[in-house]
Amino acid sequence: MQTEVINLARARRVKTLGDTGKPTLPTKLKGKKPIGHVSVPVEYSDAYALQVRGDCLAPTIRDGDQIVCSPSVKLAKGMYVAISFKSDAEGKVKVLDLIPPPPHPDDEIRVMYRGRQTNPPAYYFIDPEKIDCIHAVVGVVRKGKYIALEARRAS
Repeated sequence: MQTEVINLARARRVKTLGDTGKPTLPTKLKGKKPIGHVSVPVEYSDAYALQVRGDCLAPTIRDGDQIVCSPSVKLAKGMYVAISFKSDAEGKVKVLDLIPPPPHPDDEIRVMYRGRQTNPPAYYFIDPEKIDCIHAVVGVVRKGKYIALEARRAS
């Protein structure tokens, strides 16, 4: 089963563009009215929340959990990430296993992101040109309790 991401809420009102000019929200969420709110630690003032459908990252992230995503956290191998696509494809939540180096104009081969899920174990290759944004999942809200994930890497 795949994990699908749907808009649940933004923890706070966030800017649509950060200092770097990169979107702080996936394009599909811009302009949408939040349908609820979750509390997050102060250091994630740009955070937003999404509700997860599917158990592909169980037991860490389960069907019905709300994940807290932060565009300001630098991506690293082994981190849980939310991926939004430029097309109408559903977003995904995966463990980031490979971050491609920046492309060079003379490259003949395009290196892709590699993500994985744990339930059942599987790997996915994701074309960087099809991605709207990838944001770190810094926490999970389950039954009203915030569980920090940033310091915990997927094994």
